[in-house]
Amino acid sequence: MKPIVRFVRLPHNVDLPLPTYETSGSAGMDLPAAIEESIVLESLGRTAIPTGLQIAIPDGFEGQVRPRSGLASRHG
Repeated sequence: MKPIVRFVRLPHNVDLPLPTYETSGSAGMDLPAAIEESIVLESLGRTAIPTGLQIAIPDGFEGQVRPRSGLASRHG
């Protein structure tokens, strides 16, 4: 059974694509950031990044946001 995940676009996400699987065999979807300017994090830095989406995840499933593996391995 495929779960149905519902998305609601918030006003600051009108032009962004919905999350998608970018390559065949991907384990997760790419989630774009709803930001107007680049954000630079220092080593071990943290900040909240808006997605511009409200996401309803069905019972029994979970959502995770992870760093892009290539960027994380090159830059920490």
